[in-house]
Amino acid sequence: MEERISAIVTLASPINGTTAYDLSEDEDFDPDQVKVPFWSRGFAKLLSVGASPRKDGRKGTDYADYDMHIDNAAALNRRISTLPSVFYFSVPCCSTKKTDDGYAVPDLSKTDPLFVSRSYLIGRYTGITKGDIKIDKRWLENDGLVNTFSAMAPLGAPQTELDADNIRPGVWNVLPTYTGDHTSL
Repeated sequence: MEERISAIVTLASPINGTTAYDLSEDEDFDPDQVKVPFWSRGFAKLLSVGASPRKDGRKGTDYADYDMHIDNAAALNRRISTLPSVFYFSVPCCSTKKTDDGYAVPDLSKTDPLFVSRSYLIGRYTGITKGDIKIDKRWLENDGLVNTFSAMAPLGAPQTELDADNIRPGVWNVLPTYTGDHTSL
């Protein structure tokens, strides 16, 4: 199978999941303590319209939202190794700016209003997942839906900043972070 794959390219992909899914399950994190503009809460509700359990016969693990949880993405990444002859490229996005206290807030000129509320929450969340993955300040920058850090390469996989003169297979070649929200690419 490996011989049939030349390259894999990911664009703002939640390779390691997204804290947007995990922060609501952390008993130590209170989303109500995060200052979010009132107007953005209404837009955030639009993202969940139609989000109901599916009844098409598939198991819950057969949907992408299952893999959005950080622990589930880690389990998937442990089953899928980086192949030595395949070229890997990732393009992370970021539409946040750092605050004086080291957190991240959405840049309103770069973040779609649909993503603003979630971006504030992602930009404040640190903790430890149930699977013992530490979510530290590297995870705060985001594109409104996906942590910039998560979109670079699977945790523990070989990676390097893209060097156009030395693109290697078997290594995640991480392109410069694109300034924009999740849908900007």
